[in-house]
Amino acid sequence: MNLLTILTDITKPYNLNHFIYLGIGIAVVVIMVMIFKLKKLTLSQMLKFMVVVAVASELIVMLLNTNVPVYNDEGEIIGYLLKKRNLPFHMCSIQIFFIIVLNIIKGEKAREILLTFMYPTCLAGALMALLIPTVEGIIFDHLRAWEYFLFHAFLVGFGICIAISGEVKINTKSYLRTTGLLILLFILSIYLNSILSIPGADPDLQTNFFFSSAPPLQGLPILNIDHGWHVYILSMIGVGVVLMTLLHIPFFIKDFKGRKQK
Repeated sequence: MNLLTILTDITKPYNLNHFIYLGIGIAVVVIMVMIFKLKKLTLSQMLKFMVVVAVASELIVMLLNTNVPVYNDEGEIIGYLLKKRNLPFHMCSIQIFFIIVLNIIKGEKAREILLTFMYPTCLAGALMALLIPTVEGIIFDHLRAWEYFLFHAFLVGFGICIAISGEVKINTKSYLRTTGLLILLFILSIYLNSILSIPGADPDLQTNFFFSSAPPLQGLPILNIDHGWHVYILSMIGVGVVLMTLLHIPFFIKDFKGRKQK
């Protein structure tokens, strides 16, 4: 496989609209982090803003995707359900629950555990979502596309804010804890997808939370099922561990230097 083939495979999911949305997302992240630094905001203040973002995002998703009809015995439509695939059980959408909880709880230990978990999962998870979009219709008159890219951009920005805030201890212990929790959630998603999905049914009735059932998009390098599901799952776990490790390396170095000075 030559370099041209590899580059073609990597850029296959992209189009001009996607690059424009990425540019907007980068601008949102930069502005968000600059305001956080220049205004000397705290994570508690940022969390109040993030809860507004989270609630608004989920309301848009619900309003646009509660359209699966429910029929009675006579075949008449008697109501509508939210599409299963739009339930908030992806890595990024579960951050909504964490954001709400962090605005409520007072315990410092629980707060630190959640924030140290959110730092790499918001940053890496939302960044991957921006680079590999799974939303339908990446066009500029589609509200769902705007919600998707802006929500994930805000998550990336918040992840960076956690890292630079100095309010939580990100170290080897938090790395091991976060990686372990992430693998556990990934395994649980396999059960959740198996419970909720109906094989062979309408795509709206399928779920692929944490992308443990299938790749987020077809034709991706590494993350594909060309060699079977088991190889794909190991690849997903491997990519996740590598990303977690890379995001913690600066803190490993800082921790090492601190120990050396002592």
